[in-house]
Amino acid sequence: MEFIGILLIVVGAGACLLALRGKRDKSIVEVPLNDLAQIWLKYNNDVRAVNETADGVDAPHTRKREDDDDETRDGVPSMNAPDQGSPLMGLLERLKPYEEIFVAQNADGLFRALISELDRFGHCSSIVTRANDSEAVELYSVRENLSRVSLKEHTVGVTNKIISLLETTYHDFENHIPRAVIAALSHDLGKIPEYWASGVYNTSEHQLVSASRLRELAGNAQITWLDEAIRAVKDHHIRTNNQFSALLKEADKGARELELLRFSGNRSIMPMEQWLDPAKLVKLIEPHVNVLKAGKWQAISFGGIVYCMPGFLYEQAKSLSRQEKALDLAVIYESEKEVALRRITGILRQAEYIPDLLQQNYYARKFEILAVGGKKKFILTPLRGEHFNLQELEARKTGYLSTIKEVKYI
Repeated sequence: MEFIGILLIVVGAGACLLALRGKRDKSIVEVPLNDLAQIWLKYNNDVRAVNETADGVDAPHTRKREDDDDETRDGVPSMNAPDQGSPLMGLLERLKPYEEIFVAQNADGLFRALISELDRFGHCSSIVTRANDSEAVELYSVRENLSRVSLKEHTVGVTNKIISLLETTYHDFENHIPRAVIAALSHDLGKIPEYWASGVYNTSEHQLVSASRLRELAGNAQITWLDEAIRAVKDHHIRTNNQFSALLKEADKGARELELLRFSGNRSIMPMEQWLDPAKLVKLIEPHVNVLKAGKWQAISFGGIVYCMPGFLYEQAKSLSRQEKALDLAVIYESEKEVALRRITGILRQAEYIPDLLQQNYYARKFEILAVGGKKKFILTPLRGEHFNLQELEARKTGYLSTIKEVKYI
């Protein structure tokens, strides 16, 4: 806006000079530029931008370093080489063999812009700690450790991971590298404080800010797969059936596992099928069966079956993973809780801990409990009672639990 205001004044002044020149009866008046500048300079302080940023924070897309190259390609700034100690340098070396593919797909300018963006702003934390961002809830249990990983480090880790995943997913993986790299480099741009504090983006979700910033940086570049990359960035924290979006999500999780290893002592990356021992899980569940706390229960026994609240079963599995020193993001990401519960019950089913009344591929079903106080409906996960000390469990029943007359599935 400031520039436009100045431009209008300059145009007006120019028009005046032209008018003077057009007068046949008067000589041409020459005004030195320094004198002419005094006309508009006094108005500069009255011009304000439409989108004001938060106090003390510059909008990064309006800032420019003194050493920036003025040359652009399709509206995208050229890249300054990162510092030698930057994790971006190793990534650039890895991607050198694919430079011609980036150029052929019109993605080289966008790639340079993203590298420059991360080099400039990527020193911030790789995890959002604001409560209004979904990741703050998603990774609550480990966010303190992950906050020690910079955005630049995390982004490089995700990019390296997705390149490795491409090699095992696509036969012609080289042609997919530009799309995957662009998505990985941009997937967390919305975590940069200068973005979410600027007030320019009308959302608190970092993945949506990231997608918007990616589109801005792409400018007018004609990239056929740009919308696919933007979709993957938007969806990398939610359940998705899109193969490419799922690939970015898997790469993000893989990078997080390696990051957590740095701060997890003697824990090891281990899939659930290795650390989830059904007998050990039962030992963790058993002390809570038929126990009332503030009138509420987490698990009950009736008719030779132990019925668990699914959330309780999930928390006990999470406790077992810590007990077994297993690092498994299946029980860390809250958004994956249902997927984790299906895997948990699948393992229990194979070990014959799940009764036939729970259908295949289900982790719970609706039951109706009839007691003295009436009927109540619950979503529960049933377990075979023979794996528990049922005699001891039944002896614990007091109050409401001792009045249960029937448990039936509906």
